[in-house]
Amino acid sequence: MNNRSTLDPSSKDLTITPHLGIGDLIVVKMIEVSNNLYIQHININDNLIKMYSSNYASKLKFIKGIVGFLFPDATYEVNNTKIDFSSFQQRYSIHPVYLYDEINTSMIKQMGGIAEDSIVFHTKLRHDRLIDKIYQHILPELIVWLTSFKTTKKIIIVGERTIGVNLETSTHNTKTIYNELLLLRNNNTVIDLTKEQLTEGGDFDEFLYDIDIIHTCACNVTFGVGGSLALTSAFSKNNIAFIPFLSESPYCNIVKKMHNNICETVKELDGQLLGL
Repeated sequence: MNNRSTLDPSSKDLTITPHLGIGDLIVVKMIEVSNNLYIQHININDNLIKMYSSNYASKLKFIKGIVGFLFPDATYEVNNTKIDFSSFQQRYSIHPVYLYDEINTSMIKQMGGIAEDSIVFHTKLRHDRLIDKIYQHILPELIVWLTSFKTTKKIIIVGERTIGVNLETSTHNTKTIYNELLLLRNNNTVIDLTKEQLTEGGDFDEFLYDIDIIHTCACNVTFGVGGSLALTSAFSKNNIAFIPFLSESPYCNIVKKMHNNICETVKELDGQLLGL
């Protein structure tokens, strides 16, 4: 794990006020490691939490947990300092970073090998401005594929069964494909580890169990952009990101910088999984 003493003496001590999604905070951490920076202090913008969440206390507790997990050497404060996430992204480059080697892994809760030799499917589907196109042109074919796909590996489903309603999920039109993923039961052994909702972050210890699953499994499969994509990019070397119409996404450039195994069609996804 990186700490202050291991960084180059010329690295800059920074204070940052980031966006507070899981994906956003992972991007900040990857930028820090990519550029040999030291983020000394993080401002947690209070108004941002109040505006975009439906349960302030739960969301704040989870954000504090993940900030402490990703930036153990930084201090943090809840205030209303102006957000500077966009300018921070523009100022520094980002490269894919296996953050499992950059954190205190003793914090991670061990699942006792349940994820070994398994394929993990993540339920959340976020694809800003493109959800309707996904539902019209991709989901019907994906459903057919999920109905018939067969593997000798265990399948684990993680994530949330339903999406809570707040300004964040409404703005991004976030969906879940939990019910569709249950079709994998037709031909496979499926372990369902989903939670009813994780919109406000959920229990942080359970999040740490998920990190172990992501890290241990044979392969992660995520759908669209956002937190699940960032988590698997950061904590596993075995990922498939299913992102149709990626070139039309406002996050195309950052996704391509963070992830190098992207499928845009169901046929490509099938080919990748058959190769495991």
